[in-house]
Amino acid sequence: MINPASTDTGREWIEVVNRTSHALDLSGLHVADATNDAPIDFGSLSPVLGVGARAVLIQSGDSAKNGGINLTATGGGSFGTRVSLNNDADTISVCGGACATGILIDRVTWDATLQGDYDGHALVIDDGGHRCPASAPFGDAASFGTPGTPNPTCP
Repeated sequence: MINPASTDTGREWIEVVNRTSHALDLSGLHVADATNDAPIDFGSLSPVLGVGARAVLIQSGDSAKNGGINLTATGGGSFGTRVSLNNDADTISVCGGACATGILIDRVTWDATLQGDYDGHALVIDDGGHRCPASAPFGDAASFGTPGTPNPTCP
């Protein structure tokens, strides 16, 4: 969710999926943009991601501040507001350990070609690698996405 409806602060999120054939321990997971790196705080939630399971990584773990995402229900953790998803262009990395010295797990880049189609709509990257704006409403701030649940296939 690059540019949530309403304010961006605390409401930006990334969803990761375990596509391996075994559970993954996400302890030590970090998210980084071009200038900042932040560890994921799983709080009292388990950092172990089962086969096929999803985890929502969000700026604020407080559903009253993040647009209505309940991390207990969706799984995941928070990374604070040091890392932000720039609306017009950015690259976000997910790493095992600090991204400067750890292991790169995945990286997503976008640019201004996304334009207004993604204002308030999560960027969906389907199983075929196609990109489209999310169409399912969620939460309390008129945003669209499927945090914690499978994404539809992009047209």
